[in-house]
Amino acid sequence: MIYLVGFRATGKSTIGKLAARELGVDFVDLDRLLCEEAGKTVEEIVAEEGWPGFRTREKNILMRTTYMAGNIIATGGGAVLHQDIWPLLKRGSIVIWLDAEEEEIYKRLSRRVSDSGRPSLTDQNLRNEIKGVLNERLPLYEKVADIRINTGSGSVIDVVKEVVGSISFSDDI
Repeated sequence: MIYLVGFRATGKSTIGKLAARELGVDFVDLDRLLCEEAGKTVEEIVAEEGWPGFRTREKNILMRTTYMAGNIIATGGGAVLHQDIWPLLKRGSIVIWLDAEEEEIYKRLSRRVSDSGRPSLTDQNLRNEIKGVLNERLPLYEKVADIRINTGSGSVIDVVKEVVGSISFSDDI
């Protein structure tokens, strides 16, 4: 199993789909799965249940991934907040942190902010939110990651090649 972790707009879904196709394995986007199961968007879930309700749903789905052997799984950007379950998730898995510089994340999110479907995490402007949330999560990404790949430079194809090249498959994955 391969988990892709990282902040919003670092390429987890895009890179994950392409790497899965290259490796001939299934791809699972946990945010998409969560929304399909809830029958709601992230924005609707957060409006009705708050971020704590969303995080509870996210944690439950993360726990179920332990039964999804052989997949590439793109987690939500906040999945690393569930530090209590990562030791279990990491057993027999590789965790790849897709990273990008703060300014690159800002550029990517600025281009799609109108249709992102993501409510604010902090009620701050986008630049301040990115800075604050990144400061909180960087140590968590570092803690869970086996491999760190920068997605801010080079093409999508180059990043996919780096992801695929960094994975050594065993019977457990």
